[in-house]
Amino acid sequence: MSTHDFIKFPPRLEQLPPALWLLMGELEAMLSNLRTMPLQPEEIENLQTLYLAKGVHATTAIEGNPFLEFDVLHQVRKDWPKSALFEKEHQEIDNMVAAFAAVTSDCNGGEWPRFSLDLLNQYHRLIMRGLESAEVHAGALRRHRVTVGRYLAPPAGDCERLLDELCAWLNTEDDPPAGHARYKRAWTVVKAIAAHVYFAWIHPYADGNGRLARLIEYAVLMRAGIPDCAAHLPSYAYWHSRQRYYRELQDSHGDYRDGAYHRGDLTGFILYALEVFRDELDALDTKVKSIQMAAFLRDRIRSYFPSILTVAQQRRLRLALDLTLQFPDAPMTQLDIWENLDFMPTGEFEFSNIQLDRDLTALVKMGILIDKHLGYVTNPKILHDLVGFSGVKADDFE
Repeated sequence: MSTHDFIKFPPRLEQLPPALWLLMGELEAMLSNLRTMPLQPEEIENLQTLYLAKGVHATTAIEGNPFLEFDVLHQVRKDWPKSALFEKEHQEIDNMVAAFAAVTSDCNGGEWPRFSLDLLNQYHRLIMRGLESAEVHAGALRRHRVTVGRYLAPPAGDCERLLDELCAWLNTEDDPPAGHARYKRAWTVVKAIAAHVYFAWIHPYADGNGRLARLIEYAVLMRAGIPDCAAHLPSYAYWHSRQRYYRELQDSHGDYRDGAYHRGDLTGFILYALEVFRDELDALDTKVKSIQMAAFLRDRIRSYFPSILTVAQQRRLRLALDLTLQFPDAPMTQLDIWENLDFMPTGEFEFSNIQLDRDLTALVKMGILIDKHLGYVTNPKILHDLVGFSGVKADDFE
């Protein structure tokens, strides 16, 4: 009897409990909706950079990288110098950026490469570039016994065979079980999660297995046409629930008894992963809607002004946009505006309270602002005109 007989392909996923199918129904609707949300190209690019940083931070932080998400975002943007004191940590970040870029490039090329041992080794070399040691060789399978916590990974001699079987399964086109054909995208999410767990069970490299497991999950989602921002969310969700993440991984294979493992149950981990993915998708949906609302609001405010603006009108337009976008329903006194908004156009070195009062009075006359006893606030009619049909609340955007 093998010590790891539970690692069999394809995974047995036909008898998933009703709770999982309910989650998959939610995910199917959310992913379909996300794919059809219109955004400007620059807004898409900003979101891609932000969620790449979230994914890179999460998958490296799980493995002990101390950088904060804010630090990783600046490294992704290359707008901060690297510290010589954290050379290894910076290298880990750069490597994951390169690995995600390679997967994204593979998936955007029309016909992506089939999963294979060579492809996994290629991704592993990207992840481990500059991080090798006497025992860790980039792109080379381990040749020694390894334990992860209480988990004893399969013998080194079994790793290549198990990876070949994993890749063969990943290269097959799996349809949802009978009666669930409408869950095509959500079923791919389940496959991506299962691939993540199976790779973690095999643990074929001396280091970098967790990062590569989550990279494979990302690749499966990308190949299914799921937007890259959403494809980064599982790693982000695992990091924010990492104690449960570790526990569910441990429970998935059970304990070693009488010379072998006897469990190999994916159900608990899949349920957990779908729950946290659903929650992060919901947050992404809210963020995208807030961007759309802000764009609609900018267009609405701009419609109050003539096509050619005087210097004063340029200043008032900027003031109106800053107030309505940043403080849509919060009354702002003149003092609040001085302290919170940088609305003075370049070149105007002297700007008095009298001029600000004139600008605010003009915006009130135009119907953009209302002068309340607590300060100036965006005319609710503007917000109502935007949100009345969609059902999105005015406070859904910042």
